[in-house]
Amino acid sequence: MARTVPLLIFLVFATSCSQSPASDSPPGEPPARVEEAATAPVPSETAVAVQTVVFIGKKKACECTRARVDASWAALEAALEGQGPPVERIDLDVDTVRTKELSALERFMAAPAIYFLNGDGGVVEMLQGEVTEEAFREVLDRG
Repeated sequence: MARTVPLLIFLVFATSCSQSPASDSPPGEPPARVEEAATAPVPSETAVAVQTVVFIGKKKACECTRARVDASWAALEAALEGQGPPVERIDLDVDTVRTKELSALERFMAAPAIYFLNGDGGVVEMLQGEVTEEAFREVLDRG
């Protein structure tokens, strides 16, 4: 134990120096390569761009489901205002293969289900049921 304490103190001081031994910078100034790295733009790790929206409705639906699907579709169109990522619209009772692919990424319980996908086809966000224009805008503004 007595030998460990001096070794730990040495390691703390040896690794806390901000200047690289091979640096040409004067003492007290960071090395040039650190300054270059600091000026490079840093991409946001929290913002993920939505590249595609997939809207899953239902072709043969009861009246209440049809109302939810229609209201959510209108809200999505209003939120996009003719701009934004492309939208793929499918029906869960018709496009079963595509619906299963998306459900494997993140399961949904109610129609409509709206998937916001990144460039790799991963789920950025998924909304379901009757969704408002404000909820769509919130997701689209984030990504």
